[in-house]
Amino acid sequence: MKSLRADQSRYEDSSEKPLVPDRESTVGGFVRERRKANRMTQAELAALAGVGQRFVSELESGKPTMRLDATNRVLAVFGMELGVVPRPRSEHDPELGAPPEAMP
Repeated sequence: MKSLRADQSRYEDSSEKPLVPDRESTVGGFVRERRKANRMTQAELAALAGVGQRFVSELESGKPTMRLDATNRVLAVFGMELGVVPRPRSEHDPELGAPPEAMP
């Protein structure tokens, strides 16, 4: 069986669509879009990423709780990983604390 690294390069740039989703996109939407653009089934993507087909299905469907390590294995097939990004802040959201620019 080929390694994930050898196989993943086939899928990174095989479409004209941008690899980085816009802010309104979801991780699941991104995965579904890239999988379909590469003409893969959920089972094929799952095998490449070392996760179950059910996990891919739940990820694409937007299940609110997902394992980060498994999500990153799926994203790695497309040369991506989860990261920390700024979240839009609201005056009415005191749980968030001070915005980063207000911190010393």
